[in-house]
Amino acid sequence: MTGDIGTLWIEAKNVTLVEDDVAYFPDAVTQRGQKHLRELMKLAQTGCRVACFYLIQRSDAKCFAPADFIDENFSRLFNEALQAGVEVWPYQASVCPESDSLHGFRF
Repeated sequence: MTGDIGTLWIEAKNVTLVEDDVAYFPDAVTQRGQKHLRELMKLAQTGCRVACFYLIQRSDAKCFAPADFIDENFSRLFNEALQAGVEVWPYQASVCPESDSLHGFRF
């Protein structure tokens, strides 16, 4: 063993809403999602590495964004979390009989 690589805390979210090629989260007001972002920010403030993984399960999305038109509080917290050091990992899943893939998105 070469040494401790540290702890990484990850919150995972499922994304199914797409409008005008943009994958959005959340698709409804989410007190729970807001709570998770607050918890991740607290962990980041203690020096922990933290991330939120957004699994986009729609092939028609070209990019990712918080859905401020659905949940303004979540969107505000999302931006605060970025500033606090929470990493955001939006990935699009492609599942078909021939192959499965996962690739990163911009936001």
